[in-house]
Amino acid sequence: MEHRSLGDEYPSLPTTLSFLAGTVAAQGRLEDAQDLARKAVEVARRILPEGHWRLAHAESVLGECLLDQGHLDEAEPLLRNASANLESSLGAGSIYSRDATTRLEQFELASSGAVPISTAAPRTAENPIP
Repeated sequence: MEHRSLGDEYPSLPTTLSFLAGTVAAQGRLEDAQDLARKAVEVARRILPEGHWRLAHAESVLGECLLDQGHLDEAEPLLRNASANLESSLGAGSIYSRDATTRLEQFELASSGAVPISTAAPRTAENPIP
């Protein structure tokens, strides 16, 4: 994917890529979604300071993509850190904070074995909207 019109240094690019990753995941294209989410995190880490809410949002979306694929060990630190960073920077009432909290709760359900991963993180072609 090229970013010629805005460039890789555009501050909202990580958020745009994260939203696109979510859309692609909802179509059941989980590997493509993960690639987009990784790109979002990569760009955010390069152009934004540590702890920036856009970086935390990108990490949360990547964590969800990893959870969707059963990569719990890789998803956990991303989901925990992102949730804490978003709540401290934007407040608990922010939509980004609430979404990150939901993702973390989905992780906790899946990792506890209380529900199968497919139920905890239901973004699949059969059930695209959590």
